Amino acid sequence: MGRTHGGELNRGDQRAMLMERMLEAVASGAVTPHEELPDRELEAAFRRCFRCDAADTCRRWLDGHRRELGYRDFCPNAGLFRRMALVKG
Repeated sequence: MGRTHGGELNRGDQRAMLMERMLEAVASGAVTPHEELPDRELEAAFRRCFRCDAADTCRRWLDGHRRELGYRDFCPNAGLFRRMALVKG
């Protein structure tokens, strides 16, 4: 993974990790995006995540601090993640 100086992850890497964590949380680890999505759809999902203004909310939700929110309330990829969970479920 790419890093900026100081050892911190760059924005793209941070968002890729959030996407992976969200899919793990929503689909219970049943699938990874690289296994199920065509490149075009994976790239579109990544762009939505990269441009999303709710990264802090997402991170807090994933860390268990904002579970009162449903991920569908803030995640631009919620529909895609749900479809992937249903395919594997």
